[in-house]
Amino acid sequence: MVQYWLTPVKLKEPVTIGADRICCIQLEELEDFRHKASLQHARLLPLFKADLLLSDDEDACGSEWEALKLSEEGCIVFDGNLLTLSHCAEAFLDRMLDTKVTQSLVETLLENSSAASVQSIWLHKWLEWLNKGYAVMLLREDGI
Repeated sequence: MVQYWLTPVKLKEPVTIGADRICCIQLEELEDFRHKASLQHARLLPLFKADLLLSDDEDACGSEWEALKLSEEGCIVFDGNLLTLSHCAEAFLDRMLDTKVTQSLVETLLENSSAASVQSIWLHKWLEWLNKGYAVMLLREDGI
């Protein structure tokens, strides 16, 4: 089973994924949410496979020896000790939109959303993270 996580990136050095990530279980809503975001900007809500975040080899993306579990509590810190960020993930994070640009685009999406929808909840959380200076991405977790 595949799960998608709306995920704050609290720090880029060392890369730290926030503990308050949201599992987006309403897949039809998520598909529509991603579509609306892509209409604002193609890279507004970037998607990355969680399996490719880790690396145990500097020439490879992904790790066979350890699976990342996004459902576990707490922040996930890629400090090079227990978890090493892959070069693919580093490149992905480097290509993310600037937080201020993203914030403006998300505010536009929020203005056009229904207040009672799950998408509105996601947008408010996304905007909250952006206001704290966090980057936001969508992680795909396979095989849960």
